[in-house]
Amino acid sequence: MTQTETLLRYAEAGREYRWWYADAQHAIAVVCQRKKWDQRVFAEVMALTSPRVQVGRNWSMTYHYMQTGKHLPGTMRTIKAAVEHWEETGEIRGRKTEAFARALKGDETALVLDVWMAVALGVDPVKVTRPDNMLSATRRVVRIADVLDWTVAQTQAAIWCGIILTLGGSPARFELAADGNIKLHTGTTKPLFGD
Repeated sequence: MTQTETLLRYAEAGREYRWWYADAQHAIAVVCQRKKWDQRVFAEVMALTSPRVQVGRNWSMTYHYMQTGKHLPGTMRTIKAAVEHWEETGEIRGRKTEAFARALKGDETALVLDVWMAVALGVDPVKVTRPDNMLSATRRVVRIADVLDWTVAQTQAAIWCGIILTLGGSPARFELAADGNIKLHTGTTKPLFGD
């Protein structure tokens, strides 16, 4: 696993993006207030529709589901199954997805371990949410959060954006436009693992 010092460099590179979850929460609040949607539901659907999907598509999938109760064409079967399970039980399965939902709802202790965090951590993305890897990642991120005096969620967001910047991409970000609408800058990333 990547040394803490390297992760700290990623966090510093992504410093200005440490507010990513706060910005996402604000975007969700604005949209939900206008549409009279439940913010908790929006955040949970956004988490459920996030696996292996870029932020722009994720936002579109969530918005469409909230508007229509249906999935966008091309939605993966695994995402449909996760949403169906959540509709029936209220449960979000999956360590990454559950943590993402918590972060989108304002839990500053949430640590989201997705493909980009796996790259930053130097861990196989398929194995990043194994308990041993999660424990090791948590220790490293908490240590960096303590050094920087940030929350775990802020630190993870900064590392996530820092690795994207380091690899020549630009992270997605939310912005409140002058007209009061939410503008999502979808960012750019280079394909990973031959995708």
